[in-house]
Amino acid sequence: MLPRGSSLPSVIRLAGPVGPFHLPSRRTASVLCGALRNGKIVHAFEDGLREILASAEPVGTERVPLARAAGRVLAEPIRADRDLPPFDRSERDGWAVRSADLIGGMGTLRREETVLFAGYEPRAPLGAGAALRIMTGAPLPPGADAVVPLESSRVARDRVEVAEKDLAPGLHRHARGVDARAGDLLLAAGTELTPNRLALAAAVGAERPSVRRRVRVALLSTGDEVVPAAASPGVAGIRDANGPAAAAALAGLAWVEPASPRIVPDVEAELESALGEAIEGADAVVLSGGVSAGDKDLVPGVLARLGVREVLHRLAIRPGKPVWFGLARSGALVFGLPGNPMSFQVTFHEIALVALRKLAGLARVEPEALRLPLGAPIEKKIAFRQFVPARLENGDGPTRALPVPNHGSGDAVAAARADGVIVLPEGPAAARPGDFVLFHPWVRS
Repeated sequence: MLPRGSSLPSVIRLAGPVGPFHLPSRRTASVLCGALRNGKIVHAFEDGLREILASAEPVGTERVPLARAAGRVLAEPIRADRDLPPFDRSERDGWAVRSADLIGGMGTLRREETVLFAGYEPRAPLGAGAALRIMTGAPLPPGADAVVPLESSRVARDRVEVAEKDLAPGLHRHARGVDARAGDLLLAAGTELTPNRLALAAAVGAERPSVRRRVRVALLSTGDEVVPAAASPGVAGIRDANGPAAAAALAGLAWVEPASPRIVPDVEAELESALGEAIEGADAVVLSGGVSAGDKDLVPGVLARLGVREVLHRLAIRPGKPVWFGLARSGALVFGLPGNPMSFQVTFHEIALVALRKLAGLARVEPEALRLPLGAPIEKKIAFRQFVPARLENGDGPTRALPVPNHGSGDAVAAARADGVIVLPEGPAAARPGDFVLFHPWVRS
């Protein structure tokens, strides 16, 4: 969320050089990151994300009343059912006139008795030398080509004296079809029905639009040490932070069915039961923990027994390298995200949420990206793509991205202080304050 009083920076796509950081070519990134580490393939981020998105097919469709369509994703386009506006309409309260009747915008016209209100059709054309009282939104009568505002006129019995220096054909006239013609594409498939777009759908009579059904997402946090927020964690336990974080992020999305996180211990039978149930009823399963290389990281093996095909395990990113992704026989996407809070936040926002947008049928699935000046120096020594937690700071100048000091991927405090992440592409690099970097916000402003 932007600090109070700040302006929203420009939104850009991830392309081309940004400040001192230059994106490597696809081949360079693959050679740099798609390599063996400790006998395991580590996939380049772009390649891995491409494979994940290739596995995500948009969910089915349904028709819903417009009153329940807010935030849903269009499955079919919406077109203009008629010209917009459908008639020449007045943009002001004033007088409908024929501009040719007034020389230099000055003159006296005959006052007609009729008043035209919005929603009423004109009964007759406007005659030469006449002025007809008209209200905002009303159709202009045939023959009228301009509207003189009330403040540019004076009524004297049955006459109207006009003094409007800007008078010309089209003054304060919203011409028929100038916004759109009948049949024009207004909202494409894949568009999210935000309030302004919902208003347009209503204006053209799309009262039961075809939308993608809500994406069903199951959330599971794994680990013997994980307890609910209301429970006492004891000496060695931790309260579940990742499940509530994912549920909160999804709760603001109308194209997702509300999801309640579930905690499952590191017991193979319980994991198999919980995962089987989750996969059966979901379009996507998001797991936290159990996917690294520890003795109790049981998730990949359990998923294999459930028939989930592994697509990739490990991406060349920091934090979040152990991320796991597979595809169930039902078509459900299964994400095994690292359990450390920072790693989970990064992989959820940068990978899982991107794929969920694809499932929802959104035309644009990539994260929002802002081009912002850096607020403090960064030195990057690793070859992997790096996501640096950062907050937005608005001082005397433009909004800046300021790295949040942190103690590694397990630092939940730093994750909470971040508004998003600075994205540093593959390869070593350094940046100074004022250099422009890519920032991905985690919170919509």
